[in-house]
Amino acid sequence: MRNPKTSARAAWAAGQQDRFWQLHEQAYLTEGKKNIGAFATYKLIDMGRAAGVKDLDRFREDMASDEASAVVGKDREEGHSLGVTSTRAFLINDVPVLGGQPVATFKQTIETAAEQAR
Repeated sequence: MRNPKTSARAAWAAGQQDRFWQLHEQAYLTEGKKNIGAFATYKLIDMGRAAGVKDLDRFREDMASDEASAVVGKDREEGHSLGVTSTRAFLINDVPVLGGQPVATFKQTIETAAEQAR
């Protein structure tokens, strides 16, 4: 089962070793089936290794740290305060666009934001 908190903590931990984007690439290299454990802790560690994280012991420690928990919690709180309640979320100015939306939805939201900015 995918645990967004665990994968977010892994992303933060990889970032501590300047490997955030490399871990991101590994995590989304292929589209997997939902709820099959693709983001289990041991698989995230394998992704860290494949992403070139040099110190895997530190990576594990950082993933489990109170600091990672605090940073991820703060990000989630900020997102919720902006109206972001799900993954795939985009902010156009201060308007959240949630989920996979058609291009027309984005276009209309951008046009509305541009009109309001005038």
